[in-house]
Amino acid sequence: MEQKKRSSDTLHTQFWYSVRWNSLESIAYYTLFAAHQLMLRIVTSTPLYGTIGVIFALIYLVITLANFGLDLSIGPFFNLLSVNKKQFRQYLIRQLMIQCIIYGVTAIIIFFIFFFAFLPIKQMSLLALPISFILSFLIITEGIKKSLRVILQLAFFSHITALVELFYIISYIILFWSTYMLRQTVSLYMVFIPMLTLSCISTAFLVIAAYRFYSSLPELSVQEPLVSDVSVPQLSLSWKQIVKNRAINYGYQLTKIVFTSNFLIPFFAFHCGLSMAALLELVTAFNQFITIIIQKIFGITGQALLSQAKNLNLNEKRKVFELVSNRLYSLLCLVILIAFIAYRPLLALNLPYQTEGSSIAVLFFLLLFCENFIILYEKWFIIEEKTFILILLNSFSFLFFYGVPRVFNFSSIGTLLVLLITLRLFSYLLLVFVSSYRWKLTIPLCFNRGGIVYFNILKYKNFPFRQNLWWLILLSFTKIFFNF
Repeated sequence: MEQKKRSSDTLHTQFWYSVRWNSLESIAYYTLFAAHQLMLRIVTSTPLYGTIGVIFALIYLVITLANFGLDLSIGPFFNLLSVNKKQFRQYLIRQLMIQCIIYGVTAIIIFFIFFFAFLPIKQMSLLALPISFILSFLIITEGIKKSLRVILQLAFFSHITALVELFYIISYIILFWSTYMLRQTVSLYMVFIPMLTLSCISTAFLVIAAYRFYSSLPELSVQEPLVSDVSVPQLSLSWKQIVKNRAINYGYQLTKIVFTSNFLIPFFAFHCGLSMAALLELVTAFNQFITIIIQKIFGITGQALLSQAKNLNLNEKRKVFELVSNRLYSLLCLVILIAFIAYRPLLALNLPYQTEGSSIAVLFFLLLFCENFIILYEKWFIIEEKTFILILLNSFSFLFFYGVPRVFNFSSIGTLLVLLITLRLFSYLLLVFVSSYRWKLTIPLCFNRGGIVYFNILKYKNFPFRQNLWWLILLSFTKIFFNF
């Protein structure tokens, strides 16, 4: 009994350690990123900004497709993979080496697609040979970097990934805007050359950190994983297990991809042109300012925590899930309430879009925001190796999304976005029902006493920051450093 208590205490401590570092990284990173995107939109033309948005989306879409489920498949077996150096070398490093080859082959294919203009997007100009090479090489560096970040996050090395990401964004902004002040113009080379350079440097830092983690592992088999108080039922893996798990997780990635901005921005650019891509790219940047912070804190850290708790008994795992979910849903509800409170500051921003464009922007933001309600349940199903349920649910949503518009013959972007939002909310409710029935997981509460008091303070009409949208958002996220 005492051993279980110590294991839970260890996980609780590691969780809050990671949360604080991910909070620091996310708030700083995405505040700078959102400000950079806003300034970039001001100084660039709509076609150029739309082109940048489409290219960014395509790069990370290709990385997801070429990943073949690796990043999602590490979590369920991370305790076993990190038992000793032999396991780590045999099953994880080999997969990373194979993945590097896959990214290399993918980069060559994408190079020819970019260079020979096989992208049928309205108003998008041909890409020159050098920029096509730069974008192709970015797929390799960003793909490797993404997998290394997952490994270090699962090992609770959040302080390393946070410092690397802050170095990346600060250095990029300094390089970009210094060049802009000298040239007074923006080009694709200005955007992507600094990005490739810093991506290589950041990847090198993460390789060093991953090697240090590998060096800290015991040489031979031990009876304890990364969290020493959690017993491991088996210390052996098979390639059959790994391939099966990756195939299932890859199926999940393919069926979910339609709900991501990396797919939707090129999709709507293909149908509506670069003007729509420019609008959605700007919406994505500000959505990331709010929602990616939540996803990185509770998605990545939550996955790490659930992975470490995988071999605990069900009651202990429920407590771990409740620890994360109660904090997550408190913050989500707080963000929603702030949105209602801050409607006047939002109107004061005077977005330079017509009513139709503004409504599409709001719907697109709501679609991306819906993912935050689903993210923790998805991590639970993946860790519990029940990903096939997610695949079935996403496949149904995918078929419904493409079938209904054709049957009823409508193609309005607003209608399509409403349909996607409805499907994601339905998916969330179904996941809550299944997890409650299968594992007796409790539905998380949105607010405890602290959250209610905090909301009432914000609601008070004379609260000094009430009329300032940015202060409201930043102040709400500082709450995450304290126990809700």
